[in-house]
Amino acid sequence: MSAEKIKPGDQVALRSPYATRRGPFPVRRVAPNGLVWIQKRTAKNKPHLLVRHPRELVRLEPGQTVKQALTAVVPENQRCEICGWRPAPERHFVTVPIPGAFTRVCPEDMADIKKEIRERVKDIVAQVFEEFRTLAELREKEKAER
Repeated sequence: MSAEKIKPGDQVALRSPYATRRGPFPVRRVAPNGLVWIQKRTAKNKPHLLVRHPRELVRLEPGQTVKQALTAVVPENQRCEICGWRPAPERHFVTVPIPGAFTRVCPEDMADIKKEIRERVKDIVAQVFEEFRTLAELREKEKAER
């Protein structure tokens, strides 16, 4: 992206898979050498200016979210095959133990996997609780007999 496309007043995001939580930044000025000054807020909500090269920034179209803008500039072969989002090297995936190994799973699939595990384990958990309940009742009877 060249500096001519980014102008003061535009909303930009940093090209980073972690940038979705840090919202769009307004452009304050564009230097003659092409560097872009963006305004960021500190933890105490004070304005702070950052200087970035235009290659590090993605310009947001009106009504576009940071995630949509970042997804639009990432090549197809670098996206997650399941959810379409650009994966961070290990952070995007969740490591799940399977019998005899571990596998990496996209968070989009995690909900389906948890639901399936709950369905499979539901009967076993109910049986264990029933056994503990009968064991507790037997102990209560033994205490009462003493």
